[in-house]
Amino acid sequence: MEYNFTEKNKLSVKLHVEKYISMLKKQARYYFDIKEFNEIIDFFLEKGKINEAEDAINFGLSLHPYAFELKIKKVHILIDRNEIKIAQKLLYKLKSLQPEEPEIYFLMAYINVINKDIDDAEIFFKKFIKSNIDDSILSSVAFVYEQNGFYNKSLNYLIEAYKINPKNEYVLYDTAYCYEQIGNLKKSAEYYEKYLEEKPFSSNAWYNLGVINNQINRNEKAIEAYDFAIAIKPDFASAYFNKATVLANNKKYKEAIEVHKEFLKIEENNVKSLTYIADCYKNINEFELAFKYYKFALKKDKYYTEALYGISVVCYQNKDYKNGLDYIVKAINTNKNNSEYHYMSGLFYYQLGFYDKSEKNFLISLEIDPFPKKTWLSYSDLFLYKNNKKIIEILNKAEKHIPDNAEINYRLAAHYFLEKKYKNANKHLEKALTIEPDSFQTFLDYCPNALI
Repeated sequence: MEYNFTEKNKLSVKLHVEKYISMLKKQARYYFDIKEFNEIIDFFLEKGKINEAEDAINFGLSLHPYAFELKIKKVHILIDRNEIKIAQKLLYKLKSLQPEEPEIYFLMAYINVINKDIDDAEIFFKKFIKSNIDDSILSSVAFVYEQNGFYNKSLNYLIEAYKINPKNEYVLYDTAYCYEQIGNLKKSAEYYEKYLEEKPFSSNAWYNLGVINNQINRNEKAIEAYDFAIAIKPDFASAYFNKATVLANNKKYKEAIEVHKEFLKIEENNVKSLTYIADCYKNINEFELAFKYYKFALKKDKYYTEALYGISVVCYQNKDYKNGLDYIVKAINTNKNNSEYHYMSGLFYYQLGFYDKSEKNFLISLEIDPFPKKTWLSYSDLFLYKNNKKIIEILNKAEKHIPDNAEINYRLAAHYFLEKKYKNANKHLEKALTIEPDSFQTFLDYCPNALI
């Protein structure tokens, strides 16, 4: 549970806490009034020292057994410790003593939210709110729902709080967060922007806005938000990393590389960033630099599979099939359930002439993930000029998993034509032409005599 305590006279609190700690060390018994106990307890709670706070409450109650404030604090501690039934029991006792006290109803509602008894929680919250309707009261109710994952309920109260005070920064931030959690990302971005109008130097809010804008493909706005986060907090590593990712995803590979290098000044041993730099170099066909950065990554972590996979792709591009196979086998040994790694190994085995091993790895890849077209096509290519019927069998299986793919249908049409099964050939050709008429050359590539 979150505690929102008011600012106190720091010197006074310090003196009371020091006196209390001195008493404990001396095993003595000093007197403190209720106000002083509240200050001592709040000090421990703000420091996250729950046990010390509970001890202070218990000692306070031994001196002031009827102190309502101390008993309420006891309930807070019990809720924090998930001792819900004991907390509930104590609350009912307090309610019988002070039935008009709003905090009792707030805590009763809080317990019902924890227990997922939302109807009862609403009854108690209404009694709590009735005492004083303002934006802070509504936002405190919203926070309870938010903390327990009831984001739509939280939004109901946050929107009402916003109507009362549209500049309440806590309301704006929590509204943005709750909209994010329920997947309404445009609304989330809208409220982060409202929050930033009030708190323009919040690096975290700019970062969150960057994340949201990236998710809804507002790439330029995402980059702008990350830039603001970085300007406010120059060592904001995650903002650099995410900015680089957005740039790379939009094929701005050279810019992404520079941003990753800035990130590495903060986290110099980050294997993922080194690998992503290598990926960027690979994507612009600078294979030597790609190889260099994959090797940097593997020096930091020799089992980092993304780097092992990436370096194997570079080897494949350079026709260095033997070394490439070594790297991809290491990746598979680390992660046996990655279909792409098995697919890549199938390509290497094919190039090295190990056709049985190639087939085996293509089949493993398809067992893990039967939807990539390239795997089915590479698998069928194993039998080109050797076994036309086997190719048809493979492509028919592919078509069951990927039914509306033009290339698969063009190839099926071609191989059925070669088998002189013209009815089947026409069926798949018509389907392929419906899907992608401009790719008719695919059919002719496999069946050049079809037009003669």
